[in-house]
Amino acid sequence: MRPPVAFVLATACAVPCVTTARRARADEPIPLTVTGSAAPGFTVKTREGDRPRDVPDAAALLEGLPGLRVRRLGGDGSFATLSIRGAASNQVAVVLGGVPLTGGADPSLDLATLPLWPGAVARVHRTFAPASVGGGYLGGVVELSPVEASTRARTEVYDAIGSFGAYRVRLADTRPVGRFQVATGLAYHRSDGDFRFFDPYRNEDVVRANAASAQIAGVMHARGELDRWTLLFTALGSVREDGVAGTFDRPLRATQLARDRALGAVEARRSDDGGRWLMRAWIRRDGRRFDDPLAEQSIAGGSARDRVLAFGGSVARSLRVGEALTFDARVDPSLESSRGARLEGPSPDRDRLSLGVALDATWRASGALSVVLAARADTRTDGGAGAETRREILPVAHLGVEHRLHDVVTLAAHAGTLARPPSFLELLGDGALYSAAPDLRSARAWAADLGVRARGGKLLRWEIEAIAFAWQVRDLIVVAPVGIRTFRAQNVGAARILGGEVSVAASAGPLRALVSYTRLSTEDRTSSVVSRGAPLPGRPDHDLTLDVSVGVGPVRLRYGLDVVSATTLDRAGTRELPTRVFHGAGARLELGKVTVLVEVANLFDQRTVTVPFESGRAPRFGAYPISDFLGYPLAGRRFTLALRATL
Repeated sequence: MRPPVAFVLATACAVPCVTTARRARADEPIPLTVTGSAAPGFTVKTREGDRPRDVPDAAALLEGLPGLRVRRLGGDGSFATLSIRGAASNQVAVVLGGVPLTGGADPSLDLATLPLWPGAVARVHRTFAPASVGGGYLGGVVELSPVEASTRARTEVYDAIGSFGAYRVRLADTRPVGRFQVATGLAYHRSDGDFRFFDPYRNEDVVRANAASAQIAGVMHARGELDRWTLLFTALGSVREDGVAGTFDRPLRATQLARDRALGAVEARRSDDGGRWLMRAWIRRDGRRFDDPLAEQSIAGGSARDRVLAFGGSVARSLRVGEALTFDARVDPSLESSRGARLEGPSPDRDRLSLGVALDATWRASGALSVVLAARADTRTDGGAGAETRREILPVAHLGVEHRLHDVVTLAAHAGTLARPPSFLELLGDGALYSAAPDLRSARAWAADLGVRARGGKLLRWEIEAIAFAWQVRDLIVVAPVGIRTFRAQNVGAARILGGEVSVAASAGPLRALVSYTRLSTEDRTSSVVSRGAPLPGRPDHDLTLDVSVGVGPVRLRYGLDVVSATTLDRAGTRELPTRVFHGAGARLELGKVTVLVEVANLFDQRTVTVPFESGRAPRFGAYPISDFLGYPLAGRRFTLALRATL
């Protein structure tokens, strides 16, 4: 494969910047995954470029973190969703710079549509988040930060080529402009996606076709100080096109999916003697076009379009009462409208008017003890042409306590309630892949967690976090297959999830190690005779990620291991995807302001597993492609060559 011209040019420009080789030092900080106080809720923070393995896309930025699991429909850059502590992707909220990216239209965000730029930061609230972050979730919140604006001019470039025709370029630039610091991020990605996989029906290797994708995105963030006011402006735009490859038993030849997103936000902050004021206004537009020219997904074929236009804002006040007590109160109004044209049937339009009222109170009882109370109530009114008006109030709250025993060990615990309303997509369908379910009820849950964090050492520096969690859900909303081609959302009643997370980071001299392990135990507790007592589909019992690296001069060598245990596919628990084990390796060469990375994922080209098949009385075993979703194979061995330069 011949490297793109842009990659060659970027390399030629960056190499003259090399000055001296920066050797790996024993006193460099180890890349820890847990940061800050755990009082509002357990969080994990990750930054692009800080982890030992290369990050090809936004989904990979979150992979391998404690309690998190990414599920893909193909290779790097393909459709990907996020599960937190066993919660489905439609129960996770995503926010960018205070603007919600998930909402009434579609609660499941495809991580592939998120742009990634050098230094991008994501903070994940596992289960509980401050009330001021937002509501309408059951399984946690992902907060994405815009490009960081600083007073120092700086440009960082990331350029990479990879297997299956992949090419990526990212740019982050920040510099002062008058009284403002302006940061810009640009990202471009393309991939053929035509990897080979084993087809169990043909009993041979075949090439996955119609899987090409391309995306271009840009983000801008500006920050300025005007007297006692701080002004912030954020804007993002992205356009993405994908071929819809389908499953190996029903491949699609011409079906296409195009999506676009644009948002803008303006925020003003002012501090006074009593605390701080915050005012924010935002607008977001999401577009989606589904083309089925050969009628592969519907009887009539053609095109389906939908557009979501959302407006919102926030008014918040932070107050300090004495030295120990602080309050954060916030009001969040929003309006979301969905308009479109279906492949089949009428095209119902829907509007959702929401008002959220949030309060976060923090009491620092002593230098070692903190107590947090977060409470929120969201009212929503759904309506539209020819649709019945529905109104609902969803109150949620949680209590968090953190106690630092001494400088090494910290204990934290949280308990409370969560809720999520059904989305337009779940209620109305889209006339193509999703059928309507107008009688859906909001899902609600009780949740709790308890954990310990410890750190220490000099020659051997280490940090460990261990957490146990549990939640009980009623009226759980799941999307299940209906027939061969379509899906439908449904309330499955009650479900219970128990689990634990352990993350360990250690460093001694040139050696570093990162380990993340998640244990899940799920149970369907509905009245259904078929599924009661069965595990929830799509939730593996064990999920382990390991990264070990060693530095030799300017070179750092890495080995990685990813293990996901067997995962059930249906509510009855009769079908499952077997355990899979992926190995990876990489090398990083640091030469002054230039870093060269080489990554090999799925080192041993593991593409199939052996599974039992029904064959009369005698058991029969055969090969089946490795996948996250039934029928969607994952890619085999793949390579990435990347260059990162600071100019």
